[in-house]
Amino acid sequence: MADATTVNIIDSSVNVIGVHMTNISDGTGESGVKKIDIATLLNYWKVQPNGLRLTSMRWAMQGFTSVKIAWDRTAGANTAATISGNGFDDWRGFSIDPNFTKLTGCIDPNEGNADNKGSILLTTNGAVNGATYDITLFCELAQNGAP
Repeated sequence: MADATTVNIIDSSVNVIGVHMTNISDGTGESGVKKIDIATLLNYWKVQPNGLRLTSMRWAMQGFTSVKIAWDRTAGANTAATISGNGFDDWRGFSIDPNFTKLTGCIDPNEGNADNKGSILLTTNGAVNGATYDITLFCELAQNGAP
C-alpha cells in the first residue's frame, strides 16, 4: 500500500503558486516526492521560472516526527524547512517592486542554476499508521535574470 495523499492548487496568480497538501499514512511515508513541479509553471513573462521562493506556510501534523520541504536540484535537494507539530512561517519581506524583479521569501541557495530544476519536494520522517499532515504552502516564482 501507500500513503493516501492529495495536492490541490489553491492559488495560481501572477508569480504565485499556492498548494494545499494532505497525507493519511499507512506507515509507508513519503521520500522526495515532487509536490510542486516547476516545469509546469510560467512566470509573469510566460517563461519557466528559475526557482520557487517560499513565502509562507501553515501546517498541522500528528504521528510524523517531522516533514522536510526541499528544493530539487541536480546536485541534490536543498532543505528549505523541517517542520513538526503545528505552526506557521512567513518569509515575506516588506515590499515587492512594481516590476516584480525583486522578490522576497525563503530563497533556494541554488536558484538561477541552469539545471531547469527547483521543484518542491517533500519527505516525511517517522511515519506510522494513521499519521497525518495538512500543509498549505505559498511560493513566488523567481524570475529569470531578476536580482
